[in-house]
Amino acid sequence: MGKTILIVDNDRAVRSMASFVLSVESCVVLEASGVAEALKRLEDGARPELVLAGTNIEGVGLSEFISIIRAHQRCRFSPVVVLADERHLGGQMEWQEAGASCWILKPFTAHQLLEMVGLLGL
Repeated sequence: MGKTILIVDNDRAVRSMASFVLSVESCVVLEASGVAEALKRLEDGARPELVLAGTNIEGVGLSEFISIIRAHQRCRFSPVVVLADERHLGGQMEWQEAGASCWILKPFTAHQLLEMVGLLGL
């Protein structure tokens, strides 16, 4: 079984594209549109080795979401990659302070996503 990756973004198209690309690479992909759904996945036993978090998350701001994820026992040490759009790039310092590992700019290609996952050693 492959690595487990949690994708959290309220943009269904972004989640679907990333999910497809990562599934082809034998990853187990879990999707959530917001913080409540993401936390439900964790409560149900998910232990993601990577969290992909979009700048559009239902329920909280991105930095708050990253802090919540970083504090959760099941993914405390999991890298968090921000799926950023140009409008939100000014938040990079805030994301880093909250615990983001890095970010990738939307729209990204399948190759860029796989390269980022590979750079994180997954």
